[in-house]
Amino acid sequence: MTHIKQRAVGAKQKQQRIAQILQAAQSRFANEDFNDIRLVDIAADVGITKAALYRYFRNKELLFLSLYQQQIDVLVSNSEPLLAEFSLTKGLTKAILSVPLYSKLTSILPTILERNLTVEEAIEFKRTLASKMSVLVAKIAPYLSLPSEQVIQKFLMLHHCIIGAWPNCYPSDVVAAAQQQEPSIAMFAQNYEQMLASHIELIFNQ
Repeated sequence: MTHIKQRAVGAKQKQQRIAQILQAAQSRFANEDFNDIRLVDIAADVGITKAALYRYFRNKELLFLSLYQQQIDVLVSNSEPLLAEFSLTKGLTKAILSVPLYSKLTSILPTILERNLTVEEAIEFKRTLASKMSVLVAKIAPYLSLPSEQVIQKFLMLHHCIIGAWPNCYPSDVVAAAQQQEPSIAMFAQNYEQMLASHIELIFNQ
């Protein structure tokens, strides 16, 4: 990672710094759980102090909400060629699977990421989220003979399914080991790719 000087000055350098911080957070979140990630480590990855990082994000939740917005943008970008090549359900499944951090972040959105916000921050985030979701819904809508409001509701249903499916398909190490060891509870071991595809089929083929 290319480091810029400790204190970024000017809009361009500030945007570069934010991009560096988000990249560092993304790299850590790909291999670690949210609760195990420390801002001091993200700051060190970027080459700045924790105090300097706070100039850009006042807490870890806001940092990861920004990362979530970035992942939605990637999902939107990836979805267009996949929806053009495959059916709606298969293309959407492939698009979501191509951005694993989107699902991982979605799964902790209501229980962790949205908890430590001011009302103003919550409004701003939800407005941004609604705007970004609308872009994706607009790409899905041509494949469905439904009003846009119904398409939005279907996507929100999928959003809620991901919140539940991801943590159940990726349980704690202890639960995963128990499911592997004990045949009587093996039914709880689920494959996320299959679970996601099933949810999408059920929601969008109704």
